[in-house]
Amino acid sequence: KNRQDDFAELIRTRNFTVSSCNKAIKKALFDEYELKFVKGMYSEDIEWCARLLSVVETIIPSNLDFYVYRQRSGSITHEIGKQNIHDVRSHILFIESLAKDEKCSNKDKMRILLAEEFCNFIVTLTAYKDYKEEINFIKEKKHLLKWASSKKSKILKWLITFIGIKLTIKLIGLAR
Repeated sequence: KNRQDDFAELIRTRNFTVSSCNKAIKKALFDEYELKFVKGMYSEDIEWCARLLSVVETIIPSNLDFYVYRQRSGSITHEIGKQNIHDVRSHILFIESLAKDEKCSNKDKMRILLAEEFCNFIVTLTAYKDYKEEINFIKEKKHLLKWASSKKSKILKWLITFIGIKLTIKLIGLAR
């Protein structure tokens, strides 16, 4: 078993998610690699976790609680608007650029993360009323699904291949 397989397993079992609150990280990494959040950006954990993944060699899952997450009504995490969609799209493009970067030593991990986040983007669109504006982006980037590793992303890839993007989004929207 290689590191790519191990990471794919972490994704498949949801032991690696794009959330900063479930990771314990050496303080030195923050300074050495400037692992800071971009101000004013929605879903900034996606981009941050991609940068983290591009510099770490080892990921050790733990079932310990490092952080207590509290959601409140009125939180930006409860609504999906144009800014959310724009920022997540930007994060996908950023991860894609990391996966193509010759200096990236974790290309395989980055591609798996890219496919998973692209799938999450498509699922998020089911709750966005103006999702049709994003159809061309999905058509342009659907090749990213070739790196899908989780059951959810493989099903999504299959649905898009056989029934199309619009029907897939509608079907998932009905199931939500």
